[in-house]
Amino acid sequence: MTQILSSDGRIAITFNVDWRPCPWTVYTKRGEQPPGFYKFKAWQEVVKAAAIVAMGGRPALCGPVVLEADFYLPLPALPKYLHLDSAKTADKRDAWLAKHLVMRPDATNLLKAFEDACTGLVWQDDSQVVRTVITKQFGTFGCTVATISASRTDQLVGHTHTAKLSK
Repeated sequence: MTQILSSDGRIAITFNVDWRPCPWTVYTKRGEQPPGFYKFKAWQEVVKAAAIVAMGGRPALCGPVVLEADFYLPLPALPKYLHLDSAKTADKRDAWLAKHLVMRPDATNLLKAFEDACTGLVWQDDSQVVRTVITKQFGTFGCTVATISASRTDQLVGHTHTAKLSK
């Protein structure tokens, strides 16, 4: 966890969640929960624990915030026939990777689960997030790196709105 002040004095919080990211899952009122529901809830608890440590006892941010979230998922295992390092398998390997790296979960569903877990801890409500940068990448193991920074309110008002407000 790192906490820094930007050049204009705004707070920025960066923290890691060392757990494979899980996408937001729809709740059901009746019957069994959908597949992945309990992994999703467990991941949210790990995010909450990391957020509590990152905030260091400070209250949740109350103004607009910018969220940058990098979600790292484990790289899918290559089929054995693609492990050969030859010109014949190179095209097949590239096609397989292109197909399997653009896959579920959706980056926006990972973000939704993360935002919900941070509500009440990092910010008061996830509607405070006014700008988001999301990446979904692949690595040797799963984790999330998030940076939350307070946004300046004067950057939220467009030029046309400013003209209307000044009258």
